[in-house]
Amino acid sequence: VDGVVSYPAQVVVANATGRGTYRRAQPDAYGFTAGHYRKPGESVNPSKGHKSRRKSYFGFQTGDLVRAVVPKGKYAGVHVGRVAVRARGSFVITTRVGKVETSHKNCRLIQLGDGWSWSVQPEGFSHAA
Repeated sequence: VDGVVSYPAQVVVANATGRGTYRRAQPDAYGFTAGHYRKPGESVNPSKGHKSRRKSYFGFQTGDLVRAVVPKGKYAGVHVGRVAVRARGSFVITTRVGKVETSHKNCRLIQLGDGWSWSVQPEGFSHAA
């Protein structure tokens, strides 16, 4: 052997998170979506409502990596994590520590959601519980 092989101290870990679905209505137990088999005069099952066609709100989409500077309140501070968007503008940011709820006005985009979750971990690190 001519020398010692050096391995990196850190490795990049990628987890598939997905990019959502195009399906606009949830099927019932029989596989039908809301309103496809109702009797005349019957209303659509309200619990099986149709989703909006929009996937992005206020310039953000679920899965984006954001930095939120929350000025005051229960979650005051700086938080970085994956965002879950809502049409009303109240976003949930999942950080390493937990979940934080804040307005879209406090968020700045770091990276667009590409369907993957990226992290750097020390070599030999395991998720085993």
